[in-house]
Amino acid sequence: MQQLRGREGSRMRQAYRNASKQWNVDWHGREYRPGDFDASSEINQALTAGNMCLYGLAHAVIFALGCSAGLGFLHVGHENSFVYDVADLYKAEIVIPLAFELVSKSPDDLPAEMRRQTRERMHSVHLLERMVRDIRSLLLPEATDEVIDEVYLWDSAEHFLQSGVAYRANGENET
Repeated sequence: MQQLRGREGSRMRQAYRNASKQWNVDWHGREYRPGDFDASSEINQALTAGNMCLYGLAHAVIFALGCSAGLGFLHVGHENSFVYDVADLYKAEIVIPLAFELVSKSPDDLPAEMRRQTRERMHSVHLLERMVRDIRSLLLPEATDEVIDEVYLWDSAEHFLQSGVAYRANGENET
């Protein structure tokens, strides 16, 4: 586990170095103070804003799939350990390069612009769908990529009912 964590740390440090060099933005390491966002450097503010977007999406997908946000592999001991594990799969692709790019361009409201562009980039690379697929393949390696369109509801009489139908008491149902 220590080797895995070491390799992940090395991969992330290299991603920061590469982005720093590409966008000519000074990089002195990841620094932030919880509760004092403004005390961070611009690059650290941009990274924090982007990471929060990524964590939000990862948390939503994990919850929607019925998984535990606290189930961590690399990150452990936190209520959002699995969220951090999942988000780390995409940081080097989405958040890190975007943060350095935006800092190099000095927008008026860096955190707001970082949130907007992170959202746009996540949408353009179909990150929600990728996260669902990646989490399923991680936790259910034998599962197929087959999408099941059948979703059923249940009523108080414990019957299964087809979804997508407006059920009415008078028996006139609409699809």
